[in-house]
Amino acid sequence: MSEIVHLPLRKIIRDPRCQPRVTPLDAEHVEEMREAKANGATFPPVVVYQEKHSPTRTDYYLSEGFHRFEVFDLDCEGEIPCIVRDGTLEDAIVNAMASNAAHGLKRTRGDLKKAIETMLEMCADWSDRRIAEHCRCSFSYVSLVLREKDGVCDTAHPEQHTTTPVVKKGKDGVEREYT
Repeated sequence: MSEIVHLPLRKIIRDPRCQPRVTPLDAEHVEEMREAKANGATFPPVVVYQEKHSPTRTDYYLSEGFHRFEVFDLDCEGEIPCIVRDGTLEDAIVNAMASNAAHGLKRTRGDLKKAIETMLEMCADWSDRRIAEHCRCSFSYVSLVLREKDGVCDTAHPEQHTTTPVVKKGKDGVEREYT
C-alpha cells in the first residue's frame, strides 16, 4: 500500500478536467459525509498526482476524492490525508475516469458517459475494450458512446451506417484494425 501523507488543502489543485461527474459535487452527499465525519467516521485518503519533473514539485492534482476534499474544506481543516502518485495532470485525469465504479457516490449513466468520452479523447489510440476495462463498464456501452460521438449511431436506423476501419492499441500494446 502507498504511504499516506497529510497535505495542505491549498497545495491541491482541483482541476475540473479531473472530475468525472456531470454534476461535480452533490451537496446532499457532502452534508451526509460531514455529519458522518462529525460523528467520528473516517474516510480513505484522497489520491493526488505530483509532477515528477516539475522544478518546484509543489503542485498536486486531485484525482480521486472531490467530495472528501470538499468536506475537509468546508470543515476548515488545514490538511487532508493523501496518497501521492508521480504523474502529470493527464495521468490524474485518466486515473479519475476509473473512480467511483465500486465505492463512493454511485456513478450516473451521464457520469459514465462523460468518463468514456474523456478517455476516447485523451487515449484515442486505446481500443474500446481497453477503455471499457479502465472505466469499469461494458465494451458495448463504450462502442455505443463512440458511435454517438462520431455521429454514426442512429438507433432507429443502424443499418444505414457504415464505419471506416481505424487502428487502435489494446492493453497488450498490439495495434489492431477495427471497423
